[in-house]
Amino acid sequence: GQERSLFGHVVNISSTGAQILCKDDIRSGEKLDLTFLNERRDTIADIPGAVVWHHQETPGQYRIGVQLAREFTYEEIASIE
Repeated sequence: GQERSLFGHVVNISSTGAQILCKDDIRSGEKLDLTFLNERRDTIADIPGAVVWHHQETPGQYRIGVQLAREFTYEEIASIE
């Protein structure tokens, strides 16, 4: 498939998944390579994932649920939140 770069904001996160707000409508079933950053924009984790649900919040803003290919550690979660 075609590669594209997307940016979003983590709404909440668990060891196995994340809710993300973004401007692109990403459909259920899409595979993603996710990079999670801290407030200083340092990379915390690079993890593949799959979109398991999505819906439109407002025009031009979507909320997606992503299942991660591996579990986050507690340290990674604390660094992202």
